[in-house]
Amino acid sequence: MDPEIAEIYNKSKAVSTSQGSSFNLMKASAKRRRSKKQIEEEKKQEELRKAEVERMCQEHADMKAKLDVLKDNADDLENAGKFIGQLRDAGLVYSDARGEL
Repeated sequence: MDPEIAEIYNKSKAVSTSQGSSFNLMKASAKRRRSKKQIEEEKKQEELRKAEVERMCQEHADMKAKLDVLKDNADDLENAGKFIGQLRDAGLVYSDARGEL
């Protein structure tokens, strides 16, 4: 091809030298246009997934709060045991063979 004509051809806006949209549809990785039904189903699935994540986060927060309460209770029991031990050592409280006061 004559270089002058090739330059005019390449600069022309009437002729596209890029690969068109049909080229992209021929690719194996190309996504097809989704129908409204498919889009709605995907939205519903996303909403269900978000609701499940929120539920799990709330459950986690509840369990964490319960764990904190249980830790506080364990600390209280440990302190009470230490206090009773001090009373026993001071002779103010007596325990039998089974350890009952």
